[in-house]
Amino acid sequence: MALYEEDMLDDLAYEEAEGAADAFGDEFDDEAEFDEYDEFDDYDEFDDYDEYDEFGETAEFDDYDEYDDEYNDFDEYDEFDEFDEDEMDTMLAYALAAEDEDEFFGKLFRGIKKVAKKVGRGLKKAAPVIGKIARVASPILSKIPHPYAQLGAKAAKLLGRLRMEGASEEEALEAFAELAARDPRAMPIVAAIGARTILKSKGKRMSLAARKQAVKDVKAAAKTLVRAQGRPAVRALPQLVRSAKKIAARKGTPTKLRTKVVKSAARKVARSPSMTRKLARPKAKAVMTVKKSGAARPVGGSRSYTIPGPTRITISAA
Repeated sequence: MALYEEDMLDDLAYEEAEGAADAFGDEFDDEAEFDEYDEFDDYDEFDDYDEYDEFGETAEFDDYDEYDDEYNDFDEYDEFDEFDEDEMDTMLAYALAAEDEDEFFGKLFRGIKKVAKKVGRGLKKAAPVIGKIARVASPILSKIPHPYAQLGAKAAKLLGRLRMEGASEEEALEAFAELAARDPRAMPIVAAIGARTILKSKGKRMSLAARKQAVKDVKAAAKTLVRAQGRPAVRALPQLVRSAKKIAARKGTPTKLRTKVVKSAARKVARSPSMTRKLARPKAKAVMTVKKSGAARPVGGSRSYTIPGPTRITISAA
């Protein structure tokens, strides 16, 4: 594995020297705000997408039931009352068994939907009428102070946007890394997309345990970068994944080692603040996609919803 890692680090050093063509530079720091990108709103070409800006306010997860019949792998998880990090990894590992990009995004969306709806159904135990919350998932989930509920709301917005744009897996990885730089709860999804980008359809031939380990490897790489250099460092992960993919194509890295090479290389990259900073420069398209999706907007506060009954429920964030 050391040889593959060495090749990968050489490739990353080249990327560092060249610099990313669409990088914005060092003006992005821990306090940077998406408001700096308001100039993108002036582009008329994005007017057709404005309807998606309200995704989090009006859309329902049930609008995406077209994926339900196609990707039923997750139904066995209906018995879970709660989701911890390990169970989330298992859900994401199922998505890695997809044959192609479209199936992967469908499985990924369905997995997130299952997690988010389970949180909503959990509230039903407190009051039966609240079970109806699951049917207005994105706006309601964003108000529930549960990490996977809020992750589900943000991920739904961004995944909906990416699917609408016909984004590739690498573009999705860039976008979710950008979101994770703002909200670390998106880290598991970044890991799943990163693993898929490296493994492609080979994941279908791996066992569930191996796919789950692949997710954990990439997530460990992301966490290593963030612990060493701060949250914005997660933006470097797509570069590591891209490099690992190139080395695999050139050198024939064994499938089971590909995500482990990323994890190992991340430890070395994280030791170099300058390299991390250069590899973690924000990408214009990713910033724009996250901003336009509305996923970057903070959650919190309180809001009231009227549910036919008549019943009125107010949910306040902790």
